[in-house]
Amino acid sequence: MRRRISAQDILDFWVKSGTIKCASLLVLHHGMVAIRHRVGMARFTGEQREVSAETVFTIASITKTLTATCFMQYVEAGDFSLHEPVARVLPEFGQNGKEAVTFFHLLTHTSGLPEQVEGKDELRAREGQLDEFHARICRAPLLFAPGTGYQYSNCGFGLLARAVEQVEGRRFGAVLAERIFQPLGMKDSVLGAEPRWDERIAEIELPLGQETERAFVNSRYWRGMGAPWGAMVSNTEDLALFAEAIRQGGQGRQARILAPATVATMLQDQLATLPALAERRDRRRQGLAWILQGGPRPSPYGDLTSPRTFGHGGATGTLLWVDPEQEITFVFLGNKEGSLPPEMFARLSNAVVAQVSG
Repeated sequence: MRRRISAQDILDFWVKSGTIKCASLLVLHHGMVAIRHRVGMARFTGEQREVSAETVFTIASITKTLTATCFMQYVEAGDFSLHEPVARVLPEFGQNGKEAVTFFHLLTHTSGLPEQVEGKDELRAREGQLDEFHARICRAPLLFAPGTGYQYSNCGFGLLARAVEQVEGRRFGAVLAERIFQPLGMKDSVLGAEPRWDERIAEIELPLGQETERAFVNSRYWRGMGAPWGAMVSNTEDLALFAEAIRQGGQGRQARILAPATVATMLQDQLATLPALAERRDRRRQGLAWILQGGPRPSPYGDLTSPRTFGHGGATGTLLWVDPEQEITFVFLGNKEGSLPPEMFARLSNAVVAQVSG
């Protein structure tokens, strides 16, 4: 009989074969550590260094789930409502046909905004700051009328963060630290990393031929700017604390960060409420920021997770998912720009479910 291949075996093979440089995996089952595995090189040019408990990663678009969670705290407090126009809070956004875009549209990628701002490469090359990104988002025309289509968009999450900044009068990274990281005990997480973090951050492997174009992801500029759509720095342990709080209806080990009703709303298929998208069989199942199981296959969450599974990936080879029915929390952090194909993550996810529940 063939020996069952473990999740650890898969990660060891990925590193040995050169598919990825390093990986850090943490899996909780019923709230307890079931798998913890680190393998490979966190630094592979210049001074080489193996991944360790001290390594932190640029988690890319998983950042969006924390930005959204923080924003929803302000919805709970009555500062915003989901279906009010964004331009009511950010008047500079109400141009080029965007007057009807709501916060709901931003959170569900149905605003009509493009994925990236125009001229993003030029902005990054000259180390443009968030204020410049925001100005270009506000000037951008829509690709379609709000609520009539789906376009994954970084721009929307920049606007969510800016709305919070309007209330607080300070940078979003500081708000996120106070309202999410500190209450949950996430001591190894930051949005807008200072230079003291640099020695701990895993180097990101860049796509062949794009070493110059994509060099910004390893730069002091990008780490320090703290883009709220994809530049947070963290590790598997901290992200598991966050994911477990969401799994338990907003209740972390040390503090509550959201009400159960708010979490339940974030994890509903919100596209089912939009007439233009509800009946489309090829669409994602999309919550508020969270991507739900049951959309197009292959799913990175695999084939053995329940229909209630939710999560998010990132373009630096990262993936977080939670299966509330089987009480499994999965956090994988890697350092490969461009992420990994969903079928590869599906194989890893399947092995994890079999391993912890078998």
